[in-house]
Amino acid sequence: SARARAEGVCELEMIRVKKDGSHFPVLTTVTAINDPSGKTTGFVEIIRDITLRKKLERELRETKEYLENIMESSVDGILTTDLKGVITYQNRAMEEMLQYSRDEVLGAHISILYKRGMQQAREVMDLLRREERAKNFEMEVLAKDGRTLIILTSLFLLRNEENSLIGTAGIFKDITEQKLLEDRLKAAQAGLVEASKMRAL
Repeated sequence: SARARAEGVCELEMIRVKKDGSHFPVLTTVTAINDPSGKTTGFVEIIRDITLRKKLERELRETKEYLENIMESSVDGILTTDLKGVITYQNRAMEEMLQYSRDEVLGAHISILYKRGMQQAREVMDLLRREERAKNFEMEVLAKDGRTLIILTSLFLLRNEENSLIGTAGIFKDITEQKLLEDRLKAAQAGLVEASKMRAL
């Protein structure tokens, strides 16, 4: 009532008790009633039961935490951006892969991670706008220490409930070692073919 007297009106959440003794959350709005001289002579209180709203908020929070736990547990890197290419989320695996902490990349442009910078960022966005998603897309990225990593990624556009575009997401797998082994295997096979030719001669 002191706040309502000072501000004229105040709104706050509180817990009320029903006749049966059970508790329920409410949003209460208290408005001061003033006489012509400005002196507060009483109050009007409007109470709204917000049990359903609180339940939905809790379910939304639990769902968000559940999804974040899944993303944080992924062995593959996960990254999201807004439509301008600004990084909005990076999971733990991506942090370990590129050695950039979240604080270093959140709010930065995705092009800082691409080997070919802004040009590659534009190419990726053009591809997504055409195709909506791209699976098993190979690209080169830069780790914080300057190493070039070969990444196999699946990229897709993010949409909200109204189906409007809100950003992009990518799932990244480091295949640098795999590509190195493949190159060594190809070189060894080429060497065997050459050796067979020499023997035949």
